[in-house]
Amino acid sequence: MSNLFQDQNEFASGNDEENSDSWIMSYGDLMTVLVVFFLIMISPQAIVNEEQHENKEKLSEVLEEIKQDAKEGQFDQHIDIEQNGNTAKITLVDKLLFQSGKASIEPAELKTLNLILESLHKLNGTRNFSISGHTDSVPIRNSEFPSNWYLSTMRALRILDAFVAKNFSENHLSAQGFAQYKPLDLGQDKNGKTTTSNQAINRRVEIYIQ
Repeated sequence: MSNLFQDQNEFASGNDEENSDSWIMSYGDLMTVLVVFFLIMISPQAIVNEEQHENKEKLSEVLEEIKQDAKEGQFDQHIDIEQNGNTAKITLVDKLLFQSGKASIEPAELKTLNLILESLHKLNGTRNFSISGHTDSVPIRNSEFPSNWYLSTMRALRILDAFVAKNFSENHLSAQGFAQYKPLDLGQDKNGKTTTSNQAINRRVEIYIQ
């Protein structure tokens, strides 16, 4: 009889050891799954964050290059560059590229634009470029431009043409005109009339980089 109890005790003890080992293995498997799941969750985000950081740094380098070219070319007073994180806006005063009431770009002005585009081309294929034309509030009506809508849009298209001529990816380009309806400066004199400086500020072309 004692042998029987001994056998039963040994059997029970063996089961306890097996159950204990089984619990440890299950816990270990669970931890492995959790670690793998955690890595799967954070790895893509880490890659995205690294790519965004690299893109931001590259954008900063390109913009700094344009600023330097503008200073050396003595047109830094006619260009404004703003960077907001991973996007940017380049504002070109109209007289930098266009004569009054015109949308054509003369060879000398095209040389200046091409200098800017040479730097921007380093972002080609990885960025979208949206070009916006703006005028002042003085009405225009002639055979070429029936209104400021036509003038602002055509100026934006002329700059888009320069992008295309420099072999920018066309599916990353867009152009639009806003006439006088998105002014930067609403300043008026004491009689409520728009000032000359106000008009000059509002005549511009903006290049958005996204």
